[in-house]
Amino acid sequence: MRELPRPEGWGLPAPSFAILQVNNFAKFCKSLRSKNGNVTRLELDKMVTSCLKGVGASQTPQLEGTRATMLEKVFT
Repeated sequence: MRELPRPEGWGLPAPSFAILQVNNFAKFCKSLRSKNGNVTRLELDKMVTSCLKGVGASQTPQLEGTRATMLEKVFT
């Protein structure tokens, strides 16, 4: 089996890391589908942040804008 890239210091074997990524992405997709794409920019930002934290990523999304734009629907 080919070694998959992963962040340093995770201590997880490559297959476990890949499964963790897939499971969190599946949860994200399921959550988005359950809302029928009816989400605001703010809600989507929270969903992405949660997904990234779930895989232990060090990235933190930084969504900027006015309160009015944060409450706009993402998908129209």
